[in-house]
Amino acid sequence: MPLVRWRLITCLLTLGLSLGLSGPVQAQRELLSLDPALPIEGLSQADLDAVSPERLLCRSMLSAVNDMVALLERSPNPDSQYKTAVRAARSSWPRTRGRCDAAVGDLDEGWPRSVLRQEFEQVMGLWTALIQVAQAHSSAASSKEVEAALDNYQARLDVWREWLDRSLDFWAGAWLSSHPDPTCSTEAQTRGAALGKKIWLLATRPPDQRSDESISDISIRLTAERDSLGRCSGDTPLDTVTLALLRRRLAAYEEGLAGLKADDDPQIRRAMETEQRLVARALRCRQEHERGSPSGDCSP
Repeated sequence: MPLVRWRLITCLLTLGLSLGLSGPVQAQRELLSLDPALPIEGLSQADLDAVSPERLLCRSMLSAVNDMVALLERSPNPDSQYKTAVRAARSSWPRTRGRCDAAVGDLDEGWPRSVLRQEFEQVMGLWTALIQVAQAHSSAASSKEVEAALDNYQARLDVWREWLDRSLDFWAGAWLSSHPDPTCSTEAQTRGAALGKKIWLLATRPPDQRSDESISDISIRLTAERDSLGRCSGDTPLDTVTLALLRRRLAAYEEGLAGLKADDDPQIRRAMETEQRLVARALRCRQEHERGSPSGDCSP
């Protein structure tokens, strides 16, 4: 039978801006238990930058989840092409999962490893629930069985949304033990990360739960942020590069917002991927400037 029409999209992990190392006892604490008002002792920008390669590697797991969602959405009937694609996805999943698992396992004990391990387990739950949907669809299960699988996936997605809300704050530096003196550039980065969070969290909700007020609020904030960035000047070569990348991130957020307005999940996914590439490039540029050898891509 045709798959019941449904729209579910997960949010890709945003590459972090800060994360710290700590002792084994502290690492056992769950992210959701952290007090938003209390910084983590020793948490630094450099610590979080150090685990960005592992985060980027593990992001491929969520990409696989998103790809499966897209496959289901464009396959109203479980034809042979759909079944072949599902088999291929299931075949490649162990390698994708294994690379992330090994990378996280190689990290020293502490907050980076603990949070990444929790994220790994969250995404494993999403994948397992989504494969149940794909299998029900492949086997031409009854409408009731498909709906049950979808409800299970939706429950997992709701848990992921709660986790993601806190996780995006964590990787954006909400628990840093200290912060450098603010500049126009760093403040713009903070506001930009908050904007991205609003869009991607909204994208995890079904279309009928995306209120006009929420979309309007994001639109207003995007316009204000464009104006604010226009008043920023690059005090250093790195600032100049950072501001240019932030402007391009705003364009990605505008594309994501347009996707929300149009109920266009592929457009939202494209915007997410664009943002991820820009965040990764900003991190690379910061590291290159710290080493004193910026490449052409990271020069004003």
